[in-house]
Amino acid sequence: RGASYRAVVKDWLKAQPDFIVIDYEVNISPDGPLKADKKYGDVDVLALHKPSGAVFSIECKNTTKAKNIHEMKTEMDSYLGREGGKGMVTKHIDRHNWLINNTEQLQKLFKFDRPISVKSLMLSSEVIPTPYIKAEVLPMPILAFHDLKREGTKLLLNI
Repeated sequence: RGASYRAVVKDWLKAQPDFIVIDYEVNISPDGPLKADKKYGDVDVLALHKPSGAVFSIECKNTTKAKNIHEMKTEMDSYLGREGGKGMVTKHIDRHNWLINNTEQLQKLFKFDRPISVKSLMLSSEVIPTPYIKAEVLPMPILAFHDLKREGTKLLLNI
């Protein structure tokens, strides 16, 4: 399910004007197209908005709607961590920081010679409650694909 959702997101973004989208998941590791000192994992969708120079690192999450309070709590714990533990957002923050510190590799990958900035986000297939009920600021934006399709790429440019 995750691969098919990723393909839908990639294809939608490729159809948007002014975007260059890498066709494959981009591996950040000693052996990947983005060379790193250790394995940081794959970027599901990596896209460049040419006019602004913004590179979007998008983690696609094929989610289901939480139906009760227990499911909402479980979802928040898995995304954000529980009682000081690491959630799945932590590894994406580490990847985001690596991308920020290695923009020259992104410029080479996209064959783009102007300065770039990096914006990372999680894109869920369904609207999930985590962004709405979390008390603190989220360490990384979590958007719903439905909202992105409805509002267009300006939603990305404003994160």
